Amino acid sequence: YSCTTNTWALNSTALSQISEVTYYLGGRTYDSTKHYGTTEEVYTWERGTTVYSGRPTNWTGLVGLMYPSDYAYTFANGVDVTCYSDIYNCRSSSGGNSSSSWLYKSGTSQWIVSPYSSHVFYVFSVLSAGYVSYDTNGICGVRPVVYLSSDIKLDGTGTSSNPYVIVE
Repeated sequence: YSCTTNTWALNSTALSQISEVTYYLGGRTYDSTKHYGTTEEVYTWERGTTVYSGRPTNWTGLVGLMYPSDYAYTFANGVDVTCYSDIYNCRSSSGGNSSSSWLYKSGTSQWIVSPYSSHVFYVFSVLSAGYVSYDTNGICGVRPVVYLSSDIKLDGTGTSSNPYVIVE
């Protein structure tokens, strides 16, 4: 496998249902006094303009990685206040319930986009325990992210018992 070629591809139906979007690659410099933040703060950090060594602040394409805030926002609207207010502390020992997120996959760590421009030697991930962290040698799954086209029609409520289904 090479980072410049794919061993998989989206079929023509899937390609007609998604949009090319801008993925933001900037971040903020790590601050040991403010290690982690609220969902809103993390969202802002992800769209920062600080980058490592002149790298671009964004990339436009069809498929990307999930942001930490994508995961955090699944806890909004009362789903889990502990996890929503601090995804880096979303553990049962802290009163959080990571399994209340539809993006959480028990037993599997998943790579995500880093909100820190200064952590170039770390991999950020949603760990198998359900909280977001960084690691220097994490072996994780990759869950590609796409954005549906604005004209796509969905059915369902988005719950695990009645998931969204594309109805064309």
